[in-house]
Amino acid sequence: MTAANSDDMKFPSSALHPLLAFMLLRALALISAIRIELEQTAFCRMALAWPRLESLTIIAARGLALLPFRALRVLAQHCPCLTRLNIDVDVSKAPEFRADVPPAARRAVFAAAHPWLSDHPVIAEFAARIPQYLDEEECDDNLVESGDN
Repeated sequence: MTAANSDDMKFPSSALHPLLAFMLLRALALISAIRIELEQTAFCRMALAWPRLESLTIIAARGLALLPFRALRVLAQHCPCLTRLNIDVDVSKAPEFRADVPPAARRAVFAAAHPWLSDHPVIAEFAARIPQYLDEEECDDNLVESGDN
């Protein structure tokens, strides 16, 4: 691979499909030197497959395709054991942010280092404040079995 096209390299969400078989997975740290593409469908599939997940870290040196804010709701619904979370989330539609907040500031990193997100009840309470414009059920339970994107 040449340096000219190395910026185009991406870690596809389909690379995570084999891990979905590990239903008892408790911790996952995905740290990549290339961009990570993680669509909402793939994120739902992960949350449904790993109900015992306690710790989730997704970091990409060249950027992560930001997860929609509803990703926190998905985690709250399907991962009741989650206590540590370090992911980039698009909070542009979060009710806590006024319209005059610049887009660059509408990005949040929820990390284990933040004491206000150190346990699941806080994550669940925060996610519960997501506006009701989101669908009641974010994930289709058939996603794990189907393997569709």
